[in-house]
Amino acid sequence: MKYEDDLVSAILVELRKRKDYLSRSMPLQSIYFGGGTPSIISISNLKKIFESIRLHFQIHDDCEITFEANPEDINKQKLSSWIDLGVNRLSIGVQSFVDSELKWMNRIHNSTDTHNALDLVNNEDLSYSLDLIFGIPGSTKESYQKNIEKALKLKPDHISAYALTVEEGTLLAHQIHKNISQQPNDLESKAQFYLSHDIFTANGYEHYEISNYARDSKYAVHNSNYWKGVHYLGIGPSAHSYNGESRSWNVANNAKYISIINEGLDVNTTEALTTEDQFNEKIMVGLRTKWGINLPELTSKFPPKFIAALINNLEEKVNDGWIIKDKDNYTLSKEALILADGIASDMFIV
Repeated sequence: MKYEDDLVSAILVELRKRKDYLSRSMPLQSIYFGGGTPSIISISNLKKIFESIRLHFQIHDDCEITFEANPEDINKQKLSSWIDLGVNRLSIGVQSFVDSELKWMNRIHNSTDTHNALDLVNNEDLSYSLDLIFGIPGSTKESYQKNIEKALKLKPDHISAYALTVEEGTLLAHQIHKNISQQPNDLESKAQFYLSHDIFTANGYEHYEISNYARDSKYAVHNSNYWKGVHYLGIGPSAHSYNGESRSWNVANNAKYISIINEGLDVNTTEALTTEDQFNEKIMVGLRTKWGINLPELTSKFPPKFIAALINNLEEKVNDGWIIKDKDNYTLSKEALILADGIASDMFIV
């Protein structure tokens, strides 16, 4: 990877500078290497990062240490080295088991690479999650069901199923703009979303967040903590952090990140969160999960006028069938899952 040594050196500096961002009295429950391709970083550099984390933070005995990896980067030697460093969970970017779909998404790996990688992973004492993409142009419920069935045969602890999104500035966005590629079909994406829900839940996976399924309650600790509002520190280019009162994000470009760190400057931009921001965040992330919105919890933290408006909104959506009420807890109905963000935004305080 270009700039790898310089990038890792900068990450070590940022780790040292921001070691007090989180409460030092609370051991880390989760460490997550992702948001890019950490699986291509050399073992020697990964070792430096792990040593720095252990130097500056307490780590809980049951800490979930997750590593994002692409199938083509997984081999026996790397797996052994990651485990030796403390990695106990992998998040594997399978995306699809169909070679033509992988090629369309410009993925480097093919289905053979995926099966070879998963054979190796299944021989180790590792929990792992598989990432699938639905709504790929040209795919159908029938073709996507084959992806679901192949994932189920592997019996992973966790499966994430994400809708294909078109990000501005990407190759895909350019190809769609030039009519080289098709735009994702919203109706087909919706059908495939509910196909995921129906088949995974019928096979023992709990749909505990809009895009995530787990069996035997093996939820992703890192992501679950995010949805529950637990504070987190992000280190490295594009990383985000949250401490309940503010949110910060690092510059995205690797070279700029390295340069700013080397100049001794702060690499992050910080935004103070208003009471309204914090309330809206609770609504947004709460409704995405099986835990939903707990009214007493919000009542203890936010002004009465916020709660009064929320109750009116919630009861209206209960009557419309979008939300299910269970005592003081409110969760989305199955029909409303695909509309989560819109329903949440209707309840925002602005």
